[in-house]
Amino acid sequence: MKEWILQNIVTISTTILGGSSLAAYFFERKRNRALTSQEFAKASQEEATALSNMRHAYNEFTEDMNQRYEALRTEFDEFKKTMEEKLKIKDDEYSTLQKAYNALKKSYDLLKKEFETYKKNHQ
Repeated sequence: MKEWILQNIVTISTTILGGSSLAAYFFERKRNRALTSQEFAKASQEEATALSNMRHAYNEFTEDMNQRYEALRTEFDEFKKTMEEKLKIKDDEYSTLQKAYNALKKSYDLLKKEFETYKKNHQ
């Protein structure tokens, strides 16, 4: 038997090492598939987390912009109301001044007419 082993040592070692290599190949292939599945699951989870974070950031952004819009809208409405009140006051003042002007113009025209009449009579 010793002789047979010595004669076939190369074949025996090749068979043992070759079989180990084949077993190692299948084991590594299975392990790589498991790692790939884990990495895929991890990448999917990271992508889902990123999408969730983007959605949350978008919601915060829209909420903030809506609050700013409402604040500006309120400020604009108050400004518009103030301007309308001031315009009404100015219109009232203008109306009052226009009436005073018309009254003074009538008085002036009347006085001028009287003066012209006086001037004709005393010349």
